[in-house]
Amino acid sequence: MKYKAIFSDFDLTIFSENFTISPKDVTAIKKYQDKGGNFMISTGRLYKSIAPYLPELGLTKGKIVVSQGAEIYDIETGERLYQELVPLDLVKKIIDYVESYFDKTPNVTMFTYINDEIYFIDRWHEAIKGFCDVVNVEPNIIQGSIWDFIKAAPNLPSKILAMIEEPMVQEFMEGGKKATGDEASFFASRHFLVEMMSKNVNKGTGVKRVADMLGIDLDDVICIGDSDNDVPMIDVAGLGIAPANSFDRVKAHAKYIAPSCNDSPIADIIEKFCND
Repeated sequence: MKYKAIFSDFDLTIFSENFTISPKDVTAIKKYQDKGGNFMISTGRLYKSIAPYLPELGLTKGKIVVSQGAEIYDIETGERLYQELVPLDLVKKIIDYVESYFDKTPNVTMFTYINDEIYFIDRWHEAIKGFCDVVNVEPNIIQGSIWDFIKAAPNLPSKILAMIEEPMVQEFMEGGKKATGDEASFFASRHFLVEMMSKNVNKGTGVKRVADMLGIDLDDVICIGDSDNDVPMIDVAGLGIAPANSFDRVKAHAKYIAPSCNDSPIADIIEKFCND
């Protein structure tokens, strides 16, 4: 088999705009696995947020990349195999930068992933509710300063996120890189959602780490995703793919454009590239 592993983004890639998984994709994944292929998810979500969907996908063993490449879990045991957290000095730079936007617009909020939980500041409640409804987690609201909260937490964050009005996203990301001395990576994973973490951590590094664990060459890997945060893994893969619903700037990195997330893109990919 030419492609020994497939890494797929979840939201708006294998998970449709209607929050469903295509039975056609599930059937194709099973056939691919039965032939010896390794099908894995690479997502920005927490492990606890993605884990309920794994049985539906037929993923009962193997590895999963979560938190944008900052963490890797073993599906069968639920054990965390790898973790790379945001250093405290960089956390402070990111927080200070996001807070500089508080006077510019009421429609901005900040949250963080720590030890498989999400913690929000008490701001822009409508956005918080919408996000938590999609990723199916309960919000933990921080009382007081997020900086004080993180300093006192037993673990550092795997990433920090901001939700901000869409017209401000590009400006926000460009300014953030300057404000953090180019130490942080800034990815738009939705039109209104920016994810921030250490510069050397992304879905590409997560995919490479899992491929190394499995002894698979990156030339034998397919990666598919729709958003900016998927570009690093699309770029490292032997075959990088974007679904038709992707940002145009993401499609520019892909060697193949698959059907949209609503039209069974995984089945299409497996049929075209993994049936030799």
